[in-house]
Amino acid sequence: MAEGDTYYWAGGRRIPLAASSDVVIDLDSAAGARLAGLQLDGLRAAGRSLTGSLLMVPGADAAATLGDGVHVLPGVHPVYRSEDGSLVVVLPEVRVEARDPRALGAVRRSLTTAHVTEETDERLVLAPDSGRGADALTLANELAESKGPDLAQARFVRVVARPGRR
Repeated sequence: MAEGDTYYWAGGRRIPLAASSDVVIDLDSAAGARLAGLQLDGLRAAGRSLTGSLLMVPGADAAATLGDGVHVLPGVHPVYRSEDGSLVVVLPEVRVEARDPRALGAVRRSLTTAHVTEETDERLVLAPDSGRGADALTLANELAESKGPDLAQARFVRVVARPGRR
């Protein structure tokens, strides 16, 4: 894999993701709070709105506006290209499921850089303390590879081309 490339687990398979030069800024986050009117207007013009609060922009534009450390700011999330050509945005949330409650208990006890935001008998939803999607993907992969829970996956937004467009 090239630098910046990564993967996620689905159906017991490791799914590769290629790095993209784009990032997503959550306008409701700390990174979004740093954007004053003119800066935000410039990013909106350079980027594309995915939801009411998620704005996908070229990484160079985000770095020019938010500084060189843009990739480590809470609320700035990585964008990858999947094998089918769609873009995959990684958000700062991990869903963990297990039929055995002991597996979820072990996950809960092992958390040092994330916290539980939602819990049922068979599911935990975790958020990395950093507020970064990249950290959620790392955590999800570590949990999936630990053989503890039945499922551990970061929350994704998949961006596909409109029909008839490339």
